[in-house]
Amino acid sequence: MKADRAQAPRRPVCRRAGWLADTGAATFTSLASVALALLCIADLPVASAAPNPISVWDFGAKGDGVTDDTAAINAAIVAAQKQGPGAVVSLPAGRYRTALGAEKSIRIAGADGLTFQGEGDTTIVSGDLDAPVFRILDSQRITVRRISIDHDPLGYTQGTITGVDVAKLTCEVTIDPGYPAPNEPRFKGAQVHPFVFPEKAYYQLDRHWPNPVEMVRTGERTWKWKLQGPSHLDNWPGKRFFLYTESRSHAFILSHLRDTTLEDIRYWGGGANAGFYVNGLEGLTTFRRFVIGAPTGSDRLYACAGGGQVSGLRGKLLLDRCDFSRIDDDGLDILSNYTRILGQKDARTLVVQAKNSDYRPGDRVELWDWRHKRKRAEALITAAQGQPGGTFLITLDRDVATERVGAGVGLHFSRESMTDGIDRLINVATLGQETIIRDSQFQVFRAKCLNLKATHCTVERCTFRNSFQPAISAAPEWYFEEGSAIRHFTVRDCTFTDNNHPNIVIGASPVTGLPGAKPTVSAAPGDVSHDSAQILIEGNSFAGFGTTPSVFSWNWPVGPAITITNAAQVTVRGNKFGPLAERAPPGTPKIIVENSADVRITDNQGLTAEQTTGR
Repeated sequence: MKADRAQAPRRPVCRRAGWLADTGAATFTSLASVALALLCIADLPVASAAPNPISVWDFGAKGDGVTDDTAAINAAIVAAQKQGPGAVVSLPAGRYRTALGAEKSIRIAGADGLTFQGEGDTTIVSGDLDAPVFRILDSQRITVRRISIDHDPLGYTQGTITGVDVAKLTCEVTIDPGYPAPNEPRFKGAQVHPFVFPEKAYYQLDRHWPNPVEMVRTGERTWKWKLQGPSHLDNWPGKRFFLYTESRSHAFILSHLRDTTLEDIRYWGGGANAGFYVNGLEGLTTFRRFVIGAPTGSDRLYACAGGGQVSGLRGKLLLDRCDFSRIDDDGLDILSNYTRILGQKDARTLVVQAKNSDYRPGDRVELWDWRHKRKRAEALITAAQGQPGGTFLITLDRDVATERVGAGVGLHFSRESMTDGIDRLINVATLGQETIIRDSQFQVFRAKCLNLKATHCTVERCTFRNSFQPAISAAPEWYFEEGSAIRHFTVRDCTFTDNNHPNIVIGASPVTGLPGAKPTVSAAPGDVSHDSAQILIEGNSFAGFGTTPSVFSWNWPVGPAITITNAAQVTVRGNKFGPLAERAPPGTPKIIVENSADVRITDNQGLTAEQTTGR
């Protein structure tokens, strides 16, 4: 087989030169010198020229804000893939409409080393709120950069509440110019989100929004709504609101990728579902300067329902200088769903549900006692085989004991699943090798900025502001069957301002109760665990925490800056605690520690012993 010339060593050529010199054949000196030069040139590695960038204009894209450019963009991507690694798809400055016809997404599949980038002011505007703008799957070394993304039509409307009649449960509203009429069919059943605390940039979540059931137009942009539900209208007049419908669109769906980079992306949401949903990531996944929010100078009150969700994280994740704001639900979820154990064939063989599951030999799994919400055992998978009916047959490297198995009742995301007591299996191998979130900003209306389950996770130099639920929740979520316990977790040099619930929540209280009933937090000795461990909270500043009432007081108290529950090996040091918010309940502590062990609280400013409560 002929050797690759670019990889061939050059030393033999030098030895040939020495041999020529030693012969004393002076008459051939000039010829030998020429030959030597040619040989050396021939043996030098030849760098292959980078493929020329492929412009989407060459495939018919217009970027005129009118033409559906989806097919042309996808054709350019296919042509670039044929060039091999290093290919670049270029979008000259323009406004590219997509998803107006049969093709709904920009698609990259089976690619290696492809870059997709905008040149100048490049915006992609999707016309479909039920399809992802980008669908990238089964690829490696993909980069998407310098792109703005929006939706038209918008998936929400907004305006001002101008008056209410509490007795009749009616209100009058004015819709902002340029926004959709609220009686469009897609808004049927949508919820009203009034900013009853506009100075805090979030609305009060009380689960009793009186949503519109009848709408009568009274003017060009004015409406009278008949409302359904208990009366909570006293503080509505003059308040701004938005009303959005459920959609399934994301800016990005990323699936089964290795070494992926999204940088300098600006996603204006437009009322869509979320910025990204990713599943099955290996290598390094980077979000750099990824912005979710409203366009500069815009009057938009709302971006999208959520920031992003990450599941099946087998590699490393980096969020660097990102900004997620005007988001309704969680800013970032790192998930690993618990799976019900349906049965046990023998001491080492389990049958489990296959919901969102990725089991591989060598994966470390944990078996959880779901009644007491604590880890019972851990093991390595030696074999995993999909079975008919959406199940997996899992073989482990050691004996394990189950206590309660079965399919359960109710939905996976429900109070029934929270309290069914059926043993769960969680794949720790899909929680990531390392996660770093740094130099980023987060603000959400009614949920958590960061909802984390990742192991070896560091959050540093970030800003969290005006968010209703905990800014950082590092704990299992029993309602959503998400786990596991948090381990090797650091929050360092961050700023927390005007966040309502505990700014940082470590660990979670086990919950009990009857299926369908309101869960009850359990403090029984048998329900105490210290599975969340090795936590460091240092150098952060907290101000204005605990501002409004909440229906979630059963889960998180309003006010404390930090709560630590069912955790161990926790250090809280060098933080600065400002005063509680004016409306915080009297006597609210700044730190609450519950059912935990080896918690060290040292060298903090603005924190007295009386402001730390242990239970």
